[in-house]
Amino acid sequence: MQPYARLIADRGLAVVNVEYTLVPKAAYPQQVRELNQAVRYVLQNAARWPIDTGRVFLSGDSAGANIVSSYVAAVNSPEMAGQLALSPALAAPQIKGLVLHSGVYDVKALYHAADKAGAIMSWGTHSVLAQYSGERQPSDATLDRMSAYPWLNTHFPPVYISASEADTLTKTQTLPLIERLKQLNVPVTAQIYPLSYREAINHDFNFNMRFDASREVFEQSMKFLVQHAR
Repeated sequence: MQPYARLIADRGLAVVNVEYTLVPKAAYPQQVRELNQAVRYVLQNAARWPIDTGRVFLSGDSAGANIVSSYVAAVNSPEMAGQLALSPALAAPQIKGLVLHSGVYDVKALYHAADKAGAIMSWGTHSVLAQYSGERQPSDATLDRMSAYPWLNTHFPPVYISASEADTLTKTQTLPLIERLKQLNVPVTAQIYPLSYREAINHDFNFNMRFDASREVFEQSMKFLVQHAR
């Protein structure tokens, strides 16, 4: 992440890269709480760095997109925050937008979609999500607490989102999220590359700057940040 963070910082934005505990060492919502812990630390020490705490963006890729989108959903939904036993360090007006790539936004949909996959894919998905949930057979209520999608509302901040149709997550995760955001009149800028796209891009493509698509997504996301930081 450091080289990518430097690219963003070169555009004049302060960047904080947050790590989180992986499964099976920790289950959800420990990762969201760790993000909140990091945010609180930055806010408490903001005077040490050139940071505008009134204009905050969160960004994540893949599992990171799940974590940051869930966190922002909790900031905007007291009910979700209560279920996660989370006291958000940020207030909703401080969050000016999200930048999301190749993410998981509806864990319940992903879990049940695996039922229709092959035996190995189904077992792998169920195993990973069970570890992430902390339950051997997670309930739908638990899976909903692990997702932004069920908690989206009209207060959700603007979103920039990218994905490739070659990524199996795009159909069940990215596209439904975009549609739901539009239904709620939440500003959303989306860059979805079709299967017919000339470059062989897939999950997490945005970090590989040898692709034209990655450079395009980077420039679009920078434009989004500048636009919504005003």
